[in-house]
Amino acid sequence: MIRALASLIFALTLVSGARAEIVTSLADGRAGVIVFDSFSPATIGEIIDGSFKYKTTTIHATLALPANATTPMPAMVIAHGSGGLGFREREWARRLNEWGIATFLVDSFTLRGISSTAEDQSQLSQGASAIDAFLALKLLATHPAIDAERIGVIGFSKGGGVAMHTAFDKLRRSVIDGKLKFAAHVPFYPGCGLAFHSRELTRTPILHLHGQADDWTPVAPCLAWMEWLRSQGVPIESRIYAGAYHGFDGGGPPRYLPRVQSFKKCDEILDLDSWRRTDRQTGELSPRYASFQAVVDRCVVRGAHIGVDPEAQRQAIVEVRGFLARVFKIEIR
Repeated sequence: MIRALASLIFALTLVSGARAEIVTSLADGRAGVIVFDSFSPATIGEIIDGSFKYKTTTIHATLALPANATTPMPAMVIAHGSGGLGFREREWARRLNEWGIATFLVDSFTLRGISSTAEDQSQLSQGASAIDAFLALKLLATHPAIDAERIGVIGFSKGGGVAMHTAFDKLRRSVIDGKLKFAAHVPFYPGCGLAFHSRELTRTPILHLHGQADDWTPVAPCLAWMEWLRSQGVPIESRIYAGAYHGFDGGGPPRYLPRVQSFKKCDEILDLDSWRRTDRQTGELSPRYASFQAVVDRCVVRGAHIGVDPEAQRQAIVEVRGFLARVFKIEIR
């Protein structure tokens, strides 16, 4: 309740204050809180057919430029999880800044009037969060201190899905004209119950990190998805941490959350080129869903564990640092 009230107060401050200026370019070199236009599609189909452009909204993000970086510097868009921006995302922003990487901490919830989607994912689609990330990429590419060819995306849970979906060129081209794309994708424990397939992929490097004991977004469908992407020429590394739950890198002490929505009953493939939905286990075609409620009825289980695992967290930090050093071609001490 306190967090929701704080988010509302912050949203009202943004809307009423001088910072509410909606930005379309960062060519002036500014940093700090950036307010920009985005969209709120209900489905992935609305992104591909372009109908999402009729559902405008405004969101904000915080841009931090590390003082010790050589310009033009690399940058990472940070996509938060179902609980909104929290300690985990801010800690990752701090680490990335220490490594000489600019960060764009995107808040997909506050100005949409959302505090959390953990118990009701219908409040904001995965596609809307992906569009937020694509538009964040477009903005960052205009900043004179940032190298447009070295902008990556890192995301957690719901944001991990963003880090995966933005690797699909069919979605990228619906939002971004030209060749601009993310240079690196770092999904932490994404939901993989509906895995996209497409011939149109950016084929940029992906580092996937997941807890073996994750019962919110189980790892097995993710490993199958990563293997398929690898077979399509996508350079993917997966790191699976034994005994680790969802949120192993900063989700607070281990605990059970009885009301959260987990879509783990579904293990399906959606081919974005043909719009065929296939059950991965049986090979049978799945019905087209008429509504989000139909997805809930078929897929959702309530309850899952979450909690930090100090050793998995330590290893993940090392893995991300090494991955970004290689992809961005920088030395990180």
